[in-house]
Amino acid sequence: MVRTNYVVLGLLVESVTNTSLARRLRERLFEPLELRDTAFVVGARIPGPHAHGYVSPIHDGVVLARDGGLDHTTDNATWAWAAGAIVSDAGDLARFYAAVLGGRLLPERWMAAMQRTIPAGGLRYGLGLAARRTPCGTAWGHTGDLLGYIAAVLSTRDARRQAVVMVNSEPLTPDAEAAVRRLIDAAFCGRAAGSPGR
Repeated sequence: MVRTNYVVLGLLVESVTNTSLARRLRERLFEPLELRDTAFVVGARIPGPHAHGYVSPIHDGVVLARDGGLDHTTDNATWAWAAGAIVSDAGDLARFYAAVLGGRLLPERWMAAMQRTIPAGGLRYGLGLAARRTPCGTAWGHTGDLLGYIAAVLSTRDARRQAVVMVNSEPLTPDAEAAVRRLIDAAFCGRAAGSPGR
């Protein structure tokens, strides 16, 4: 599903700056933050080495995982544009969220606005950030999925503790989704999810 709000935001960026979204992302984010493995990809070819993304078929709302899914790696993500055409790796995602939460990109009042949240589907969503409860406290970040890829980033407000989990198959079966959620918690908290805190 394409998030229309991000597409509108991309159009606003182009209108206000009188330049392409790809150029603004490169000049404002990718280069200053040294996100060397991040690109705005509007074609069908992902640059550099990358995992393949697999999309499992669905029938009547049930994920049919028996065949491992179809490889969608070379599908064109142009249709997603500002809502999903950025390709990155785990290290760059961690650096980006550290910069956002560390106040390197936005004034403090804007960060405060981003962190005012409302409940939505077990999370609390703000403006471009979500807050998620974990066994070791609240984590900030976001998730995304497109064309066989899922990424989840969790970070403390000061970005001293971070976890990035990436999966190259979607949608997930309920059992696989529960396993990924446990993995995210364990990676973020540094211990088995559900074990007693320190």
